[in-house]
Amino acid sequence: MILNFNQFSIRCLSFFEEESKTIKEHIDKGLLLPDELVLKFVIDELEKNREQGFLLDGYPRTLNQAEMLYRQMRVDHVIALNVPADEIINRLKDRWVHLPSGRVYNLLWSPPKISGKDDETGELLSQREDDRPTVIGHRLETYDKNTNPIMEFYR
Repeated sequence: MILNFNQFSIRCLSFFEEESKTIKEHIDKGLLLPDELVLKFVIDELEKNREQGFLLDGYPRTLNQAEMLYRQMRVDHVIALNVPADEIINRLKDRWVHLPSGRVYNLLWSPPKISGKDDETGELLSQREDDRPTVIGHRLETYDKNTNPIMEFYR
């Protein structure tokens, strides 16, 4: 099973209605979600498929998350991909989403057939607040600050 945390924020809104306001506020400001909330989601998802194994994409994002996960279950391997910040910004600023389905379009390499509309439903696409260049830049600074200790934790 692959659990992709790049889309976690959107899916999490429906899983945790009581926390949805906190989640939305963090997303809109480009902040990372509280560790305890993320771990709650992670453990709920992983417990469903624990025996089959799993690949976590985009998690843990803080040292505290790594330590909390370590206390809950074993992590066999860690892979870190280094992508230049300008490449990340260029990819995300052109991303548009059909929120009800989660379908993702990119204006450069996978644009919708009709500009601004979902290919299957014709409904309007949205750009997430955290896909705007200034917010992306803030997210990347936060990510860099939090990732270095994680790299050391898993060495």
